[in-house]
Amino acid sequence: MRIPVLVNSDGVQEWAMIELQGKISPYDNDFGDKTFGPLNIDGESATLTIGNHYLKGKVHRLKKPLCVMRRGSESGIQIVSVIRKKVIFSDRPIILFPDIPI
Repeated sequence: MRIPVLVNSDGVQEWAMIELQGKISPYDNDFGDKTFGPLNIDGESATLTIGNHYLKGKVHRLKKPLCVMRRGSESGIQIVSVIRKKVIFSDRPIILFPDIPI
């Protein structure tokens, strides 16, 4: 059985994979459409702010790119994106401001 692979009409987007150490849990246990915070990539280094945590990471190029696909219909699979880079945040986060009891 052959399954045709279809490319979006806009072309293939390029995404980056993010690797975090630890657990991210929202206050209401629902991620929904929430954003984690600003992700800044500058060459080989990256920063991410989640709440009052500031993370520093490094950008690594994958040896073999990954392909993100979506089942379009019974007759084909659509390529959504290609992942060529992985951002690794392996160090402990820096606390931007401590919790101050009221």
